[in-house]
Amino acid sequence: MRSTCRRALVACALTAAIALLAARPLRAQLTATPSPQDVRAAIAWGNSGEPAPYPLHHRSYDPAKENSVIVGVVYTPFVRVALAAKQAHDAFRDFGEEDVTPSIVEPLAYVALRWYCCDPDHGQDLEHFHPFTPFDYKIAVAGQDRFTESYLRLDGLRLLPPVWVKRAASMRSRLGGSLPYDDIVLVAAYPMADISAGTDFVIYRDDLTPSASGFAAREIRDGRVTAADLATWR
Repeated sequence: MRSTCRRALVACALTAAIALLAARPLRAQLTATPSPQDVRAAIAWGNSGEPAPYPLHHRSYDPAKENSVIVGVVYTPFVRVALAAKQAHDAFRDFGEEDVTPSIVEPLAYVALRWYCCDPDHGQDLEHFHPFTPFDYKIAVAGQDRFTESYLRLDGLRLLPPVWVKRAASMRSRLGGSLPYDDIVLVAAYPMADISAGTDFVIYRDDLTPSASGFAAREIRDGRVTAADLATWR
């Protein structure tokens, strides 16, 4: 009888532990600093392949479907090493482990966000669209501005505070010398360890236009990290 009760208690405890683990958000499985093996693999990728940052898709309102719109791209330390190696390879320069600087492998994800066509202030069609004038963009941070106070409370987005935010033009040399989209306007850095499935990254215009249902959708671009994204990140 005691043995049966003991087995039942163990089974209940195991079931509870599994449920707890399942409830935890999936996080990016990266160490604080890439290992020497990771660095060598990234350099090999840069020397023989076409490394690229990971796409960040627009938040999908249907969990079963991926939104095809790409809001931005994500540069992990592994990707940054590969891009630095690729840049050196294309310039016929050697690039080895000794060339990997601390800034390349700092444990931050660089999230480069787009402001894609179209809106009345930047251009109503692709031919006339110019995302850099006016330059009035911000990265949403929960509780720090009127955007998050009035919009996020209703919409349930989960944001992280960025370590820093910079104009994309100033980051080109740190992102492999070029950007995959001409309309990338801001780059924000976030600790890799804090990013999990369901994390949102939002860029919006500083001069928001109120509407009857809140803020106009054209003023916002929001992307969400999924479990499928994290499964491919290095």
